[in-house]
Amino acid sequence: KSGEKMLSDEFLPLFRALFEERGGYFAPREWYERLDLGKTLKGMISAAEADEMIRKLSFKSFEADYKAMLIWLPETMNEEAANKILKILEEPPAYGVFVLLTENPEMLLPTVRSRATELKLQALPEEILRRELAKQYPEAEDVTLTAAIVRSGGYLGQALTLMENGVAASEQTQNFAKSFAQKDPVLLLQTLSSMEKWKRDALQEELTRWAELLQQALSYRSGSQVLSPLARRLGSNRSAQELLQAVRHLQKSTDYLQSNVSPAAICGFLVWALR
Repeated sequence: KSGEKMLSDEFLPLFRALFEERGGYFAPREWYERLDLGKTLKGMISAAEADEMIRKLSFKSFEADYKAMLIWLPETMNEEAANKILKILEEPPAYGVFVLLTENPEMLLPTVRSRATELKLQALPEEILRRELAKQYPEAEDVTLTAAIVRSGGYLGQALTLMENGVAASEQTQNFAKSFAQKDPVLLLQTLSSMEKWKRDALQEELTRWAELLQQALSYRSGSQVLSPLARRLGSNRSAQELLQAVRHLQKSTDYLQSNVSPAAICGFLVWALR
């Protein structure tokens, strides 16, 4: 976090634990959450980290012919770190091998990219994706697995992230979806009343998720595959016009929150608007 100077070695136990839990397949966001970086902060490879890599590589390996340095997400290097790594990439030791594992190669400095040999990993076959997803989510419906596979582009880490985001939902989101699908004003009132004392940021984040859920429901009505069972239920029970109108009310509410309207007033408005 800001102000803290730490190197990746200090997080190896956490990384290895997550690696084992997810069988090696997880997205950067899952790693950031494990580090408790929140939803806005992201990891960065600092100049100090680059110095440590170079220091480690300066020691010749006596257990093997080569020493490998794996850099995950090299696109997160700041400019100073990238320039330090560039120097050793230009003149690496004979026993040194660098492996840069990136999701966005176009974000690397052109000089760094030009000194590497690019190897693109191919998408996994559908049967492997389906088997692995079923292991992680044994109770998920087949239509949910299919949607995750299609949207992931064949990459298991992305499919797992989609499943986690699509299947998991807060208690408030579940209650909202149930009340809106069933046109239950009492449950809607109970749900929003419990959120009146929330902080603006938390309420805005939750209402944004509701709007996204309704947008998925609209996609479902148009024939697209969606992961969330809640979205499929909403799409089956409410018309496109009703869903679109609710999305507009939610978007208006988040705008009001940014204008310092109180959470209690926003919840009261939504009780009326979404009834």
